[in-house]
Amino acid sequence: MDIVRSFYESLYRSSQQKNSSDADDDTSNVENNNALPFLESEIRQALQKMKSGTSPGYDGITAQALSTGAESLAPILTRLVNNCLDHASIPEGFADTKTILLYKKGDATDIKNYRPISPLNTTYKVFAKVIGNSIKSILDAAETAEQAGFRQSFSTIDHIHAVNELIEKTTKYTVASESIATHGSVLRDCL
Repeated sequence: MDIVRSFYESLYRSSQQKNSSDADDDTSNVENNNALPFLESEIRQALQKMKSGTSPGYDGITAQALSTGAESLAPILTRLVNNCLDHASIPEGFADTKTILLYKKGDATDIKNYRPISPLNTTYKVFAKVIGNSIKSILDAAETAEQAGFRQSFSTIDHIHAVNELIEKTTKYTVASESIATHGSVLRDCL
């Protein structure tokens, strides 16, 4: 167990040192006054869209259990999520997890041949999902229509088509203007 602990402590310590400048950002002045409370319908939708068959987290609650009880659990979880936002904190143990090592292949005595997984509590997954959905909708609303890449219901194909049309029209008008400059009139077959 000490081998596992020291391996992962050294692994995570090196990545934390690289990102230490990110941790220096002062967010103490960030206020949450303009955040709207979540609706039961948002929580219910998150509960119903959870993947069944996934392993439960430290809390032992399965996604299927939450999805099945979505109607009765939605009001309770809505109060919990909104309370977390109001107080800018989550309940103790809410985001706790246990790291489980899954053997991949190779020498079973080499720690590098194991893949660590840390299943999150299922209720925390619901919390994270509704927060993520909220952030996504805010960011999508802030994007301009010109930003089509990596957005739902948008496609870069539309922009490619528009650029192709511009190239085609530019080429057509360039040929026409060159014809006027050279011949003094537009050649009909160029248009």
